[in-house]
Amino acid sequence: MQHRSGGAVSLNSLITDFVEQEPGTPTPDGRDLGDRSWSRVRFDIVLAAETV
Repeated sequence: MQHRSGGAVSLNSLITDFVEQEPGTPTPDGRDLGDRSWSRVRFDIVLAAETV
């Protein structure tokens, strides 16, 4: 993938891995999905301050 930029953000920095969770692993909100696996990903979102 070529290095491209969308505004001030490198598009390569938006690519992240999803980590598959084993069946029986509770979700972050505590739900039990039984025998189904699910995936976890983390995004850090930073909002710019409003300028006047």
